[in-house]
Amino acid sequence: MNAHHSSLVGLVGMLAPLIGLCLAGCPSLSTLHTARTTPIGRTEIGVNAALYGVRNGDGGGGALPTAEFQLRHGLSDDVDLGIKVYPFGIGLDGSFMVEASDSVVVAINPGVNLIRLQTDSDNLTVTYLWLPLLADVITTRAATVTIGARVGYAIFSGESSGQRDTAAGLLYGGMVGIKLRLAERFAVMPELDLLRGTAADTGTLYNAGIAFLF
Repeated sequence: MNAHHSSLVGLVGMLAPLIGLCLAGCPSLSTLHTARTTPIGRTEIGVNAALYGVRNGDGGGGALPTAEFQLRHGLSDDVDLGIKVYPFGIGLDGSFMVEASDSVVVAINPGVNLIRLQTDSDNLTVTYLWLPLLADVITTRAATVTIGARVGYAIFSGESSGQRDTAAGLLYGGMVGIKLRLAERFAVMPELDLLRGTAADTGTLYNAGIAFLF
């Protein structure tokens, strides 16, 4: 086990009660939108209900329900901005459409999540930096199928009983979602997201949910 991973394990162990709380809503794995950006001047409201969990390498794990609220606003024909609020955290991202043809739409979707947890004697701050690539691979009048891949960097900073520690690690994962347009200003988007750390003994985080988009 290298020094970096030992530090991360030590921090997680030191703040185990807060990590347990963190399972309910951090990091936010959901995308809640397609690669095609929100039309200029339009604001889209999204509410996501999901099951968020972890599956360990030994087959163990757990899951909890969670919910998220998101606003997206189209800034130009190719750029939109989103803000997301979820249990214990907040996220901000921008989507930059780099290809838009009849067959495929591709966007880069960098973002950041910030989580802050605190008890009487412990506190934990986690910052997640994301760089996803999204692609709409099937688009019809009624539906859009979106797939994505992402890399991320997590920075942990915590204190327990006066002892402070920091750690960081790389993350990678992917998503698939289907946006079903039921009316001009209403759609639903079932989505599955997966995320893993680069350390050999890390588990897999998953988010399976459905977003309601207005």
